[in-house]
Parts: sequence; structure tokens; C-alpha cells
Amino acid sequence: MKKISTLLFLLLIAPQFALAAYGLEEAGGNLPQGQGATFSDKLASALGSVIGSFLAFLGVIFLVLMIAGGFIWMTASGDESKVTKARNMIVAAVIGLIIVLSAYAITAYLGDSVIGSIK
Repeated sequence: MKKISTLLFLLLIAPQFALAAYGLEEAGGNLPQGQGATFSDKLASALGSVIGSFLAFLGVIFLVLMIAGGFIWMTASGDESKVTKARNMIVAAVIGLIIVLSAYAITAYLGDSVIGSIK
């Protein structure tokens, strides 16, 4: 089981690093053309690409946890300990998603406020 979980983890993580590296390399593609593209614009675009890849990865983790919790619940066959384990897994996944989305919203708001006050 440990080998399977390690393999699954690597299959989910490796593409994210590749996408993040590609996003850093191609960050100039999303910038306004001409002389207006400053270093801070490039940095913001690169960070946006990395954060977007990371959030996509967290979304995949959430989906996997929800499916695993649902599968455990469906195959519990009336075993109350398995149902409790599945319910706790689903609740933890939802709480984790709420925390991640809240952190993103706070960071986006503060980032816009700071960038707005600099410009």
C-alpha cells in the first residue's frame, strides 16, 4: 500500500512542478506588450502561474480525498468505524479546501491593496 501511495503522490506532484517551471519560463506571454512590462509585472505573472499550479494541485488532492472518503463510506458494509473514518476524511477535506480558498482570497485582497498603493 505504501508503494502505491508513493507512486500516486509522485504522479500527482511531478506534473505540477513541470507546469510551474513552464509557467515561470513563459511568464512573459501574459504580460502587456511593449515597454510597460516591468520586472514587477513579470514577477507578478510568474508568481501567479506558480500559485495557480499549486491551487490546481490542491484541488486534485481535495478531489482524491473526497473520492476516497466516499469509496470507504460506500464499502463500509455497516461497519460504524469505517463510516466514521470516511466521514472524518470528507469533513477534513472540506475544511482544508475552505482554509486554502480563504488563504487565497486574503492573499489576493492584500496583494491587490499593496500593489495598488505602490502604483
